[in-house]
Amino acid sequence: MDAPSALEQTIVLKPLIERDAAMKRPSSVLLPTRALAAAMKKLLAGNSLEMVARFYGFPSEVLREAWLEHLEKGMASPHDQGRGATARRKLTQDQEAELSVAIQSAAPDQLGLRSKLWDRDCVKQLVKDRTGIELPSRTLSTYLERWGYAPEKPLQAYHRNHPSTMQTWIKRDYPVIAMLARESGSLVHWWGITRLLPRMSGASANELVQAMASTPGMLNAVFATTNRGQLRWLVHKGALRMEDLIDFFERLLVDAGALVHIIVDNRPFLNDPRFLEWKLRNRDRIEFHVVPLPAQRWIMPDTAG
Repeated sequence: MDAPSALEQTIVLKPLIERDAAMKRPSSVLLPTRALAAAMKKLLAGNSLEMVARFYGFPSEVLREAWLEHLEKGMASPHDQGRGATARRKLTQDQEAELSVAIQSAAPDQLGLRSKLWDRDCVKQLVKDRTGIELPSRTLSTYLERWGYAPEKPLQAYHRNHPSTMQTWIKRDYPVIAMLARESGSLVHWWGITRLLPRMSGASANELVQAMASTPGMLNAVFATTNRGQLRWLVHKGALRMEDLIDFFERLLVDAGALVHIIVDNRPFLNDPRFLEWKLRNRDRIEFHVVPLPAQRWIMPDTAG
């Protein structure tokens, strides 16, 4: 559905707009439905409100109002508003909170699970161990998205921000990477990092927004995803340190079980002496392929600007 028709605005939306005007607040009821749902997904993934507003062409204050309303409805994902979403929810709020804290606080092997990094199977097993509930795949996907573990694929982000560069890279460089991965019997991985929303029990929507603004990067998920959609991640609190980054790659090597070909964007850690030393020691286990994009801002305490 696109923007409301003139008739809809007159019959249905006009009273809501007049209400918002009387309360001296912006109205979000005129935002296109599909674009608004997509914008909520971006915000849930940790993107800044200002960036999302510019990307979709929404006034910042109007999008902020929609975001507050969205949070007040329980921080549900856009898909939760569909007819079958309620039926797919099987966990109580307390169970969700417990599981979310567990995933954020430890690696799966530290909780007695088989893997070094979180993935769908690990979360499904954690849910079963903690609650006795075995979630169907579709329901599990709903929860992972609600909790913020459905990051945008790095390739999509690269292509959106640098379409010309990526078109050339995809045609010239990526086929070579894919061939090397096939020859080694491995999959191509894409590395990324995304901010997670803080979980604040009993907090109001305004408090949640203020917490996000005052504690940037409080929860960050470092992840690697394959072209087949297999996502592995680990959550870190606060700024990501070099030892955290190296620990993630070490864990990825164990879970992957083969030579890893991983694609990364241009990050300062690639030239850090500590990382270069680790990379040299593990040159037979992992190969990094850097996409030739402008250098990205890093969030490590010793390099952040």
